[in-house]
Amino acid sequence: MKCFSAALAVAALALTSCSAPATVPLPRGGDERLLTVDGLTRSYTIVVPSQCRMQGALCPLVFGFHGGGVRGVSGNQFARQTGLANYAAPRGFIFIAPNAHGTNWNDGRPGTGATANDVRFVREILLALKRDGIGYNAARIYATGMSNGGHLSFRLGCEMAGVFAAIAPVAASLGEDLSRTCRPARPISVLNIVGTADPISPYSGGAIRNFRGELRGDILSSDATLGFWGRANRCEHRADAQPSDQNPNDGTSVVISRLYACQDSVLVQRRAIVGGGHIWPGHADRGVIALITGRQSSEFDANLVILQFFGIT
Repeated sequence: MKCFSAALAVAALALTSCSAPATVPLPRGGDERLLTVDGLTRSYTIVVPSQCRMQGALCPLVFGFHGGGVRGVSGNQFARQTGLANYAAPRGFIFIAPNAHGTNWNDGRPGTGATANDVRFVREILLALKRDGIGYNAARIYATGMSNGGHLSFRLGCEMAGVFAAIAPVAASLGEDLSRTCRPARPISVLNIVGTADPISPYSGGAIRNFRGELRGDILSSDATLGFWGRANRCEHRADAQPSDQNPNDGTSVVISRLYACQDSVLVQRRAIVGGGHIWPGHADRGVIALITGRQSSEFDANLVILQFFGIT
């Protein structure tokens, strides 16, 4: 695999080095499982800690969706290379990293994975867990994802708010098309992590293009995305802006915005990484990769912030 191709894969959170093998090993304790959905064979990686296998266990359940648009992206890569799967055992939650059909999730934007019904895929995974006797807490189901996977998290928040308690999309703002049809069945907590200098998913909104220059739909601005979820959750339309610069040497800082007095006490929060790119915060900057994805940030570890937002400590 050429280095440039590897760098493009990183932009979709494949994070593959030039010498990496084509197949990424499963995360520790992980299994790969298959499902047939609408005639398609679908797969996902699942990590079930020992404490979640005990009789009567009701563990939180976290879905993590990989980025898209590049051949070879997978749930295994997302699980291992964000490091999110490593927290499943010590923190006692079930982690699931599904694989897209092809290279893209069907997240509601035109031209992204329209051949597969990924919302139904997620529903079928939940049914499969019940059939397999894996006990999870139905009131504590969460979704996060990077880029295209972040957009799918938004779609799940729109169409499965009766199932998911919270979503945490990273490097993604709400798609314009989805914003016109999004009617959550109930309030849902939302954490959005975005970079103000993202070269792929523009902070100010507008068109998204893949590395070939092909259009992948329009997105709302980050501010409009925050406002949308504030209205959907009937929050008071006021947000505080809390600046933070934990590492003055990394060229980024963070502004945390929170909306208050939301229905059913749900939370709406944005972490805007000032100067940050198309990134999963907390990873080290890696040379040529940064030329495509923009500046990395070590202001916070996205894994820890997301899990804390989900109440998994």
